[in-house]
Amino acid sequence: MDDDDFAVEVDLEKQRLDDAMPEEIRHEWIPKEKRSLQVILTPSRPRNAIGFARDPTRPTPKMFARMDDPLKRPKLTMFEHVRGSKIGRTHFPCYMMPNGKMSHYFYSRGDVADEVEVFLPAGPMRPVDLHLAMQARLPIPHGLEKIQMPDASSLPSPYFPIPRTCRDYPDVMPEEELANSDRQPPIDTMANDRLACQPLRMKITTEPVELERTGKVEKEVRPPWNINASVFAPRRKECESRAYYDSEALIAKMFEKDWEHLTNKRKVCSMMMTEGKKSGKAPPEIMSSVKSVLAKYKIEYIKCFNFYACCQSGNPLLASLNEYTEFIIGASIADPESLFCKTSDLDTIFITSNFQEDKKMPQNSRVVNNEKQLMRFEFLECLIRISVAKYMKDPVVIADLSVALDKLMTDHLVASLSNEAVYDSNLFRKDRLYFEENDILYKKHLPTLKAIYQRYRLPPQAGAVRTKLMRLEGWSLFLENAGLVTTDFTLTEARLCWLWCRMLTSDEVGMYEHNVKVTFVDFLDALGRTADFMTLPTELEWKKHGFKNILDWKFTRDNSPDQLDPEGKPIFVSRESSKFGTPKTRPLHIKLHSLLDMTFRALDYHPGEEFEYDQLRKRMMKLDKELGP
Repeated sequence: MDDDDFAVEVDLEKQRLDDAMPEEIRHEWIPKEKRSLQVILTPSRPRNAIGFARDPTRPTPKMFARMDDPLKRPKLTMFEHVRGSKIGRTHFPCYMMPNGKMSHYFYSRGDVADEVEVFLPAGPMRPVDLHLAMQARLPIPHGLEKIQMPDASSLPSPYFPIPRTCRDYPDVMPEEELANSDRQPPIDTMANDRLACQPLRMKITTEPVELERTGKVEKEVRPPWNINASVFAPRRKECESRAYYDSEALIAKMFEKDWEHLTNKRKVCSMMMTEGKKSGKAPPEIMSSVKSVLAKYKIEYIKCFNFYACCQSGNPLLASLNEYTEFIIGASIADPESLFCKTSDLDTIFITSNFQEDKKMPQNSRVVNNEKQLMRFEFLECLIRISVAKYMKDPVVIADLSVALDKLMTDHLVASLSNEAVYDSNLFRKDRLYFEENDILYKKHLPTLKAIYQRYRLPPQAGAVRTKLMRLEGWSLFLENAGLVTTDFTLTEARLCWLWCRMLTSDEVGMYEHNVKVTFVDFLDALGRTADFMTLPTELEWKKHGFKNILDWKFTRDNSPDQLDPEGKPIFVSRESSKFGTPKTRPLHIKLHSLLDMTFRALDYHPGEEFEYDQLRKRMMKLDKELGP
């Protein structure tokens, strides 16, 4: 045994004998200085007790003699376990003391009971939150439910020390001599107390902390967002539906206006009466049946006409022969084997439907409805005439005009429409645009956006006075000057954004001038749709690749779209979510912030100079002034 180890002699049963013997006998053989020592190695349960006499309650003379002789009485020796020692492997098992150290015990002489190994139960969970830290007592570990725990809410419990180990005593013996020696180290009185596990007690104190006041900061409390107080609020007063969305009532009104313009043409009514008589119907019934079929497909034919008219060059609300031919090819209407529905026959229908019967109509109306382009109600006339040529002439397939028209609409028009053609523009407003974050972003740049909108109110080509609203030509020039039309955002997508941003009007003839222009709120709507079509990086993304700003990122992408990063990965990758009809993964205001930053810098780009919002605004106001009032 090392020099700093020790052994302790402990009388475990003397206290029990002391209590069992009469008072007159007890004082005769037990010295007073040895009566108070008691050591509990484990919780005091019957299975864990070590006996030092056969029957402590009935002492015999032999027992008295053994107790009087220090060399013969039972002894329990404790010595600390030294890590790496070999004595504990075969002779003495190790036991963990309450202070966490390992110790050996050697029992000599006396009577000994069978040893029962008792494993220490797992301790309670460490306090990891305020609730566990402030609990009145520690949770009882599993297996110790029968041990009585002091009430933590009572007065403070006395302190129960842990017996000192042999390392606390300088007078020690080697392990080899300790087992065969009666010499024992001094017994400290602290070891006489009963060991017990007391509940954790925490004393919480507070100390004043002096903070340096740097200024009064008040949290901004905003009322719930209301669209009526946003930048989109004027739309409710400007549009015909008097709402923030195109209503079904407005679409029904559009069809009624189209039917009114259509039936004002005498030749159209005469043609429907002539072809409708083949079914044996009366004239009023013929007109009502044709009207009901067109009303059934009113949304489809409106979207179809707007899509083909807008996606081609020229007036976005009128369909020329090129757009009409695109529709005929896309819907697979022409039949080379037919006698009356070949491509040339369908071109004749285009010319016939464009014919203006009243040459004395007002000059303004004749400018709007010219004979080289179709209006929406004239497109309905084309559909009626095509159904007659395809199904009601030799050979006669269908004798009823309304049935033939219904078959044409179902088999050719509705079946051929693409997702872009039937897209509901209200969905973007509902799911992406009308949100507080977009409103805050637009309000932040409101003066600059208004200056840009005013600058691109281009005068008409005829040289008349500029209108107060932006036309398609101004929107196209704005995109060209900002450099937004690229392979990532095509010209067709740009015209679709202009088409979908507008609020519908019922009368395409009477409200033509209003129908071909967009308001400032429509302009903001178009910017949001443009951002959704494009792949735009965030500030963290373009800084990660070492670009100075987002315009620098754009110039590099346009000039070197295949550039790689140091890891060999492409920098400019088109996001799948930017494609039409795919789920969007980022809120609109994130993409819109990048688009506005890139657009502003491009409109006032001067190499080597820092960008300033005030300078851009002044430049836009100057160009607007040069265009005239």
